Amino acid sequence: MSLTTGLAFWAAIGPLAGIVLGHVLSRTWQFRQWKLENRRQEYREVLQALTTAYLQMQRFKVGEKGTANAKDQIEVEGLSEHSYRIEQAKMESFRVLQDRIVIADELEWVDALRTWADAFHNFEIDGNDRLFSVRFKKLRETLVSMARRKTGYTLPFHRRLRRWAEWKLYRWKNRKSRQA
Repeated sequence: MSLTTGLAFWAAIGPLAGIVLGHVLSRTWQFRQWKLENRRQEYREVLQALTTAYLQMQRFKVGEKGTANAKDQIEVEGLSEHSYRIEQAKMESFRVLQDRIVIADELEWVDALRTWADAFHNFEIDGNDRLFSVRFKKLRETLVSMARRKTGYTLPFHRRLRRWAEWKLYRWKNRKSRQA
């Protein structure tokens, strides 16, 4: 193959290869931008739902100490109106935590659902609003720092190791039960 044949071949194929490479690079960049925008939007929705539920719970504590007449309260499904609103905000916050698509793995890695459920459970049982506030603040700070990252959250080594050990133990237990 001579030099002129090689140049003629490259002159025919080169622009096509450039177009394909440019297309692949632009699609990759567009997908990365789409994912970053959706991550931000989903984190925004999670933070909004958690903050709404937190503020409702704080209003609940203030409302308990206030002087509300029993005849002024409205009953909805056997609950007072304020208790009903708290329950709605609580369920909405749990729904938002569970139906995220782009950040689902990241929320699972930091165990956001369990942390939020524990905070709510302890608040409803003990009524300790200070502990509830501390847990909310810690969860909020974690979510905000994760939302500011350009890339997804990576699981720390000790948690990866723990999950690997739990998975191995689970497999070992199931293998023993199948043999018996």
